[in-house]
Amino acid sequence: MLLNRNFNYKRAKQLRLSYENDRQGFVREHLQLLESKDSGALNAMQLGEIYLATHGEAAFEAVCGPNYKTRVEDVRLLEATDVISTQAFAQISGQIVYNRTREAFELHPTEQIFRRMCETTTTNIIQGEKIAGIGSFGDVAQVVKEGDAYPEVGLSQEWVTTPQLLKSGFIASATREAMLSDRTGLLGQRISGGAEWLALNRFKRGVNMFVGATNSYNRNGVYTNTYLSSGPYVNAISPNPLIDYTSLETAHLQFFNNVDPNTNEPILMRPDCLWCPMELEVTAERIRGGDMIRVGDGSFGTVATYSPNPVKSDFKYKFDVVASPYFKIAMTAAGVPNPTARWFYGIPKKAFMWMQAWDIETVTAGASEYLGFERDIVSRYKVGLMGQFSCYEARYVQADN
Repeated sequence: MLLNRNFNYKRAKQLRLSYENDRQGFVREHLQLLESKDSGALNAMQLGEIYLATHGEAAFEAVCGPNYKTRVEDVRLLEATDVISTQAFAQISGQIVYNRTREAFELHPTEQIFRRMCETTTTNIIQGEKIAGIGSFGDVAQVVKEGDAYPEVGLSQEWVTTPQLLKSGFIASATREAMLSDRTGLLGQRISGGAEWLALNRFKRGVNMFVGATNSYNRNGVYTNTYLSSGPYVNAISPNPLIDYTSLETAHLQFFNNVDPNTNEPILMRPDCLWCPMELEVTAERIRGGDMIRVGDGSFGTVATYSPNPVKSDFKYKFDVVASPYFKIAMTAAGVPNPTARWFYGIPKKAFMWMQAWDIETVTAGASEYLGFERDIVSRYKVGLMGQFSCYEARYVQADN
C-alpha cells in the first residue's frame, strides 16, 4: 500500500533529496527501522514516501498513476504477461533495498560522430526526391575576331536522387508489478532510455554508408558505388597505408586529379576530417600532432634532414581525427579486406546527407483504458524516427588503405 491518507508528497520530496545527498546513510537509517519491526515506526516512515525517495518520481508515477500528488487510494496489483514483468527480474527483486546497483556499460559517443558524418536535412517527401542543380559554364570563352559573332553556350542540368525514407523504432511496456518490484530504481530509467539505442541504430546505418557497405549515390539517374578505383572519379586509393605525412600528400594529389563533371576543372578540396578504426587512431594523431619529421636515415654517406611537421597546426588544410570501433565492425561485416588498415579522408558533410521526415522522438503513455484495465500495463515508451542516409557527392570523400 504505497498511497494512503498519510502520504505526504512534500515530505517524500525532502526524503528524495536526503537520499540523493547520502544514499548509504539513508539506506542504513531506514533499514534499522525495517529490522526493528516497530509497527508505529513503520507507519510513520510511510513506505510510499520511501519508494518515491529511492526510485524517483517517474517510477512512482508508473505504479501509482499520474495523479499521485493529490490522489489517496490503495494500489492493488494484478498479474500481467507479454511485457516487461516481474519474471524478467526474478533474481533481483527479492531484496528490500540495494546499497549499490550495477552501472550499464558506457556507449561510444556515437551521436557526436553522427553530427560530423553528414548534413541533416528535413524533408516531407518520403518516397525519395531529386535534388536538382545546374552545372556551371566552365572554360568556354573563345577568341572573337572583329565582326564575328560571339559563340553561344549553354548550361546543363544535373540532379541527385535520394533513396526512400525508412521508419524505425520500438515500443517498451512495463507492468505495475514490474515497476513495484524493482528494487534497483533502474527500471524506469532503462525503459525510458530507448532514444539512445535508436540513435545508435541510426549511427550504424550511417557508418555502413560511410565505409561503402551500402551505396546510394545516384547522379543524373546513374547509380555508382561511393568509392571507385576507376571510372568517372577515383576516390578509392590503394596502396596508400596511413604511415606519415606522405600518406596525406598522396590523398591530396588524388583529390586534385578529380574534376567537376560539368566543367572538367579541378575541384577545390579542403579536407577537414580523417576517419579511421581504433587501430589507426594513435597513428593518425601522431601524424597530425608531431612536431618534427626526418627525411633520410643519416646512415654512412647519407644525409638526414629534420624539418617541422608539414601537417601540424600551420598545415593549409587543418583536419580532425575521428575514430570509432564501428568502422571496423561495419567493414568486417561487408567483407572489406584488412579493415583495420583502411582510413577515410575528406569533407563528409559535403558528401553525405541524413534526410529525415522527423528526428528521434520519445512518446510516453500511461495506463490506457484497455491496457491498464485488462493487463495492468502502467508505463509505455515509444521511440521512433523516419529518415534515410544518402550519398550526395562522392567526390568529397576518399577511402585509402
